[in-house]
Amino acid sequence: MTVSTKSENKSSEILGNFCVFGFSLLVTLIIAEIALRVIPLPLTKRIQRRQHVQKGHTEVHPKGLYTLDEKIGWTLTPNFSGQFKKMDFNISVQANSDGIREHEVVDKQHNKVRILGLGDSFAFGWGVEYAQTFYSTVETLLNVNVSKSENLSYEVINTGIPGYGTYEALQSLQNIGMGYNPDVVVLAFYEGNDYINNGAAPRNRVITDGYLKDVTHKKWPIHAFILKHSIVCSLVDMGFGKIIKKTKFKSSIKKTKNFLTQMNDILSAKEIPFVFVLIPDQEESFYERSALLRRYDQLVGGADLFDAREELQRFAKDNNIYFYKLSDNFENAKISSSLRLKDTHFNEKGHALAGKEIFRFLKNEGVVE
Repeated sequence: MTVSTKSENKSSEILGNFCVFGFSLLVTLIIAEIALRVIPLPLTKRIQRRQHVQKGHTEVHPKGLYTLDEKIGWTLTPNFSGQFKKMDFNISVQANSDGIREHEVVDKQHNKVRILGLGDSFAFGWGVEYAQTFYSTVETLLNVNVSKSENLSYEVINTGIPGYGTYEALQSLQNIGMGYNPDVVVLAFYEGNDYINNGAAPRNRVITDGYLKDVTHKKWPIHAFILKHSIVCSLVDMGFGKIIKKTKFKSSIKKTKNFLTQMNDILSAKEIPFVFVLIPDQEESFYERSALLRRYDQLVGGADLFDAREELQRFAKDNNIYFYKLSDNFENAKISSSLRLKDTHFNEKGHALAGKEIFRFLKNEGVVE
């Protein structure tokens, strides 16, 4: 009887401790949830914007902007015309019959140098008008600075599409770009997400009610509900997601180089110069990453963004690809903040500076001579 009583007391004690722990954890989570909603942290705002989208209150692009393409993945809807509105911009977007943000491309004249621009939303000009994009800036500067004796004109065709990685850029080059008969090809590579996109390529995407979306693993209804309404749980989910992505980083670099090799083979066969322009990560937290956190990135992912830069630069040199990284102005937190929109894309000032830098590189290296 005594032994039984002791056992019951022990069980009651364990149960009591478990209840106290559970109650304490619940209170802590509630306090953390309230604190995160009250304190205006940048990360909290980003999570709230994502939840706003998840709840269906807003969409990341205009309805009908994209269409699926069995060879490339997706393009702009051919001949699309509409307004693109976000919290800090309102721009017009027009697409030609090939589904790119360009005029109709005609046969190239004998005295025209045609440059094909590839890339993602940075190249596309997310948040700025077509004439303000860095590719348009390059075209303007090339034509302004050409001497009369040369009797040449320059044309830069922008095939950048939001969401593209190097894989989609490669498909676009093969299925659209080469048909334009380019003299030079420039790839704008955004290190903030292109490695991730390449690691997941080819991605499975769908058009749902006019909006382009990723096909993701379905979450349990309670899981999806919590992520839509709890900042704390979304923060934890985002943290685990980042760890998983880091573990795949090294393989993403390898896939990136594979796609670049395929691009280079296509262009080398026709003796077309290939220019690789690296756009630094525009997340301010990246600039402030300590040596300890960099070491953590290297241990988990096998490399960090700085290692990847050096690896791609060596790769470009070994394969006769022109390599240019945008200047430190785009990595200086105080300066670069004036070059970006709230979602880290370049604003008009950022595009103007990037365009000037790319123009100088093309001229100084003799790429467009």
